[in-house]
This record gives sequence, structure tokens and C-alpha cells, in this order.
Amino acid sequence: MRALIDLPRGALVASALVVAFTVSACSPSGDVDNLPAPTADAASVPLTPRFSDDPQADGWESEHFSELVSKRLKQIGAAISGGDAVEAWIASDFVGGALRPDTLARAFESAPFVVERGAADDGASAQGPTGFAAQLSALREAFDTSSPIRAEFKLFDIQLGDDAVTTRAYVALTGTSADGPREEHVTWRATWSRAEPLQLRSLHLEDFERTTLAARDEPLFADCTESLVGRRLADDELLGHGLPHWYVRIPASLGQSPLGYHGLAVGDANGDGLDDVYVCQPGGIPNQLFVQNADGTVTESAASSGVDWMETTTSALFIDIDNDGDQDLVGATTPLMVLENDGIGRFEGRMLLPGPGIPTSLAAADYDSDGDLDVFVCYSSNESPIPYHDAENGSPNVLWRNDGDFAFEDVTTEVGLDENGTRFSFAAAWEDHDNDGDLDLYVANDYGRNNFYRNTDGRFEDIAPQAGVEDISAGMGVTFGDYDHDGWMDLYVSNMFSSAGNRIAYQRDFNPTASQSERSVFQRHARGNSLFRGSADGFEDISVESGVTMGRWAWCSLFVDINNDTYQDLLVANGNVTNEFPDDL
Repeated sequence: MRALIDLPRGALVASALVVAFTVSACSPSGDVDNLPAPTADAASVPLTPRFSDDPQADGWESEHFSELVSKRLKQIGAAISGGDAVEAWIASDFVGGALRPDTLARAFESAPFVVERGAADDGASAQGPTGFAAQLSALREAFDTSSPIRAEFKLFDIQLGDDAVTTRAYVALTGTSADGPREEHVTWRATWSRAEPLQLRSLHLEDFERTTLAARDEPLFADCTESLVGRRLADDELLGHGLPHWYVRIPASLGQSPLGYHGLAVGDANGDGLDDVYVCQPGGIPNQLFVQNADGTVTESAASSGVDWMETTTSALFIDIDNDGDQDLVGATTPLMVLENDGIGRFEGRMLLPGPGIPTSLAAADYDSDGDLDVFVCYSSNESPIPYHDAENGSPNVLWRNDGDFAFEDVTTEVGLDENGTRFSFAAAWEDHDNDGDLDLYVANDYGRNNFYRNTDGRFEDIAPQAGVEDISAGMGVTFGDYDHDGWMDLYVSNMFSSAGNRIAYQRDFNPTASQSERSVFQRHARGNSLFRGSADGFEDISVESGVTMGRWAWCSLFVDINNDTYQDLLVANGNVTNEFPDDL
């Protein structure tokens, strides 16, 4: 079992590289003179592309207009940021409401934050191109124009009329004011001419929210990476490059993924009372362990600690497996690596736990109340989800029961966690949601509905439908917290907000043969994150009214009290591999 762990660092990677280069040597040399000549029949076949990037040619006129509107919105953003003129494409009969309400009500205040909100304005406070330009100027002047103003847009709704196009867009304006850093989040409803070139005919607010961060000597959050790890580590070949750098240097067979989802673990690796950070890396890149020093700096110690393996690692856990007072390490590799801590930060491989594929995340808890930590492993799949909106052809998840002395047993079927357990699982969280003294389990799944397993004396039952938390969507993260201080744990699920999905799934031509219930599932897929308020009766979906759905492409989230006011706030990690695309919201 330990032979894999005890291989010299990089041995697996080197072997795979030899295979990759051997295979490539058998490929065509690239000498075009040696290619066979086309036959007469082949030459007569028209070379037409299989895919088109012209939505209008594909019959999606709504997406054609969304491209045109998006360009106009960017022009408006440039006008807000730098004062570029837009009057040339504002309709002569333009009518618009105020772009910032005259009256704002203070909705929240807790140092250092102040949140103000205003009502929608459907009036006609601006008319014609000159009136719209004046509104933009007023919007800009509320910020400190000597500092950059960033304007971002998400066009999430478009409806085609006979002579006009109606759109709705999320708008985020970020800059500084006399009171401190400021953000304004708005929903714009606009109408545009159906004829091209596109002209703006009306623009009104649906809602408005302003957040101001009180002026401070220091920012609320500061990037201290360099001061902790040093300039050399910040710029080295492991931390100084993004995923695109590695795609062209490491074969995909070693675990490079276009998604690039890899987590980290925080724990006291060497028993000095300070938290350390273990960073999981894609295949072919060694994992890293940053051990915290007494002065707050860190030292990269993966090699000396024996944890710098280069197998694909999607997540890890620092947990005390053997109850000896130090934190051991579990790595989400294929198979799982379980390593024992000698108490001073040196790890030795104890066993490998097999699985059906590459795990996506780990969650540990004492589910059977026997005094030691058990490990639940989420698995996704490389297969295509079938059907896309409610797939059950993923890899099965696994629960490993800890029987002491680094002995684990797969009890997934025995305890009932195989029920609905072959979905595309990305994350799980343990919590005693019903306050009965044992830990229940929520599993967030991509491509469909989630699982919520109620624990009854160590046996599990999936009660997600009854509890109202199936949350059919692109589940990628989950966090529990009592945000409203009522004694019942609430649930927040990270999904994928898709502006394109919101536009397209509501079009008449989208999946026209599907039933309305099936279409509603696709529409729900694009909505974004979900907040469920817990109570003695179960959960209530309050996502929309709480304003927490638009978390962008959300991978994970966390309830945490940012400003120490005893109320738990939400942090959402989001994004994807988009390279340089600075104006995307």
C-alpha cells in the first residue's frame, strides 16, 4: 500500500512523460509533402464549418441582439469611466428615469459598512441624447473622478418585440467617494430600437443599492502574500503562473484539467500552535506546505515534511485520525493518501484508500459518535451528464468509517449513503440541522439535484425532496450557518449564475418540445446561488428576496462574520479560466 507514496518524488510523472513522448514519436511528422492527395470525390465536398459563431445565422436572433446591446453597455461603461460621448446612438425620443434615486434609505450599518437602497424610478427625468448624457455625468460625478471608476455589466434578460428590444442587466459601479470606497449595484431595464444600428430608446432603474466602506487608515482586506511568502516564492515557477502556463507544458494524462479546481487545507502541521496552509496542485506540479513562523511569515516545507507529491490533488484535510493530539493529512488523490503526523510536522504514508475515480472534495465528521473522525469523499465523473439537467450517471461517493489505528472501512452501502449517490458531486458539509445530536450530511451536485441525508443512529436517508433543498442546479459548494440567530442552521449552496442561461432558457425557441416543468428546471439551473432558511419545519428558499443568487460562477462559499458584529456574512469564491477579460462582471 505504501509503495506508491514511497516512490521518489516525480517518479510517476517521469514515467508518464516517457510514455507521452513515445506516443508522440509515432504521430505524423508534420511533413505536408507526404500527405495523401485528396480524391476527386473528397475534393468536391464543400468545406462548411460544423459550428457557427453567428447567433443570427443559427436562428437565435435574441442572442444576436444581446451581442449588440452588450457592446452598447460597454460604451456606456466607458462613458461613465472616462467621459466618452454616447449621444450619437441615443434615440432622439429617448426617455429615461434617474440613474440614481434622489432619496436613499439606510438599509444596513455596521462599521465599517453602510448600505443604502433606493426605489425604482419610471419617471421621465431625462429626455433625448442631451438628457441621457447629463444623467451619465451625474452618475460619474458622485465618485471621485481622479480615481478609476469601474463599470461592469451582465445582460441576463432579453425580449424581442415587433419594433423594439427590451433588456435587463445587472450593473456594478466601483470607485471611491469623499466617504470612502464605494460600490453601486443596479438593475437596468432598457428598450432599444429593433432596427440597426442599435439606438437606446429608454432606460430605467429596477433597483439600486449603494455600499460605502468608511474611510480607514488601512483597507479592510490587504494582499499580504509577498510579505508572508517572500518575493522569491511569489514569483517562482509554481506560484507565479496561472493554469494556461501549465497546459502547454504538462500532458493532460497527468491530471491537468481545464477546470483547474484544487483546494487547500488549513491546520497546525508541526504542533507549534500556529495554522499552516497546504496547497493542492494539478498533476505534475508538487503540492506545497506553507508553515507559519512566529513572526507571521511562512516557510515552504512540503519536501522536508514528505508531502510534496505530484499526483493530482483536488483537496486535502488536516484531521487527527488516530486521536494522538496532532493533525494527520488526507489527500484527495487517486487513490486517497492517508498520512500520519509524527507530531512535529513530518508525515509518513500509512495507507491508500481506493475510489471510483478522481475525488473532488473531502468532508470529515464523527457520524457514528464513536469518538473518531470518519471521511466522506465526493466524486464527480469524466462522463457526459445524462440528462444534463438531472444526471445520475456520475461516480459513486464513498464514506470511510474510521475503526482506529489508521484502519478504514467503506460503509457507504451499509449506512445508506448509496441512495441517490451516483451524481456529479462537488462538495459536502456535515451539520446537525435538526438539533437531535447527530450529524446530517448535505451534498452539492453538479448537473441536477442535491442530496440531504438525515442521520438517525448512524443510518442515512436522503430527505432533500421533503426538506425542499434539492436545489436542481450546478451545485459546487455548500456552507451551513445560523445567519438569523434563531438557533436553526441555515444552508447556502454555491451554484453557477449564467447570464446567457437566463437569457436563452426563457426564449420561446429554447427546447420547444420539452414540457414546461422540464424547461423550468433549465431556467432554475441558470439562477445562481441558493439560501435556505432553516427552522423546526425544515427549510425555506429565500434566495431571491435575500439578493444572494448572483454569485457569478460560484465554486464555493462560506458563512463567516467579517466585521465581528456576531452576524454571519457570506464570502463566495467565483470565476473560471477566462484569461485576460477584465470587463466581465
